[in-house]
Amino acid sequence: MKTIHLSVSEIVRLPAPKGPTDELPYRMDWGPFLTPLGDSLLTSEWDAGGLDAAGAAIEPGALSTTLRLAGGTAGVTYTVANTVTTTGGRTVKRSFKVRVEER
Repeated sequence: MKTIHLSVSEIVRLPAPKGPTDELPYRMDWGPFLTPLGDSLLTSEWDAGGLDAAGAAIEPGALSTTLRLAGGTAGVTYTVANTVTTTGGRTVKRSFKVRVEER
């Protein structure tokens, strides 16, 4: 599993890379961003960027969001975005790339 730093305080963990038939979990850890603010997650929406999405999960008060991604075409890179709202009224969106390769 690779760690890709979106910024100094935000990290997304990605399995690398996924095959067209794989269904893999992706997790966005919002804790480093929210904890210093005394904030937590209230809602989460995902845009799977053309991939098949399943199992989107969040528990109110949590600090991370998860999603399972499947499908895709070998040789294509997809942009996946997660938009969250927090208990403190913030709305934040971050995205990451998922490369699909024949395996």
